[in-house]
Amino acid sequence: MAIFERSHGTVYTGVTLNLLAVTAALQYCIVGSLLCPNTHVIGLSGIVFSFFSYIAYKEHELKPVIFTFKLSGREYSIPTLYSPFVFLVVTFILLPSSSLFGHLAGIGSGYLLGMDKLKILYPPSKIILFIEQKLQKPISLLDGIVVYYKEEDAIATRGVSYNPLLSQDVESAVNSDTLGVHYRGEGHVLGNNASA
Repeated sequence: MAIFERSHGTVYTGVTLNLLAVTAALQYCIVGSLLCPNTHVIGLSGIVFSFFSYIAYKEHELKPVIFTFKLSGREYSIPTLYSPFVFLVVTFILLPSSSLFGHLAGIGSGYLLGMDKLKILYPPSKIILFIEQKLQKPISLLDGIVVYYKEEDAIATRGVSYNPLLSQDVESAVNSDTLGVHYRGEGHVLGNNASA
């Protein structure tokens, strides 16, 4: 999600999280009212599944198969596009009381995001820029507490093209601005024998 925020901006990412939550909730409410009306859900694991499916949708064009394994002499492949469903099954096996339908709704929302079907619900960039300009002073107070990615910096990278995650190391995808950030505090490096 940090890579998404870096390339899309902090406010845009906040809007995305809200849209994913609302679209997943609408799907869940419609299906849940029919299939399990007395069940309640809580948490944001559906949003995690949304980002899994968003990334899977974007990555499947560049890397169609995410994993290949052999079983009983036969080779099986897991298509990248359907990998969120593998995570769903594993989650449901490990946590049987988790919300299967909630996670399915999250997967559906992520695919909608990946296909750009939610794009019409985003505010125009000029509105986000206007808000950031008016709140520039309070935003600058966040420096050192959180990393805030401005809309004006994100506009250039957001519409260009998708930067693949699976074809490179995640660590190499981190931009050099965040590499220079270190913990500022007292202490020493583990294994340092300088004091001995």
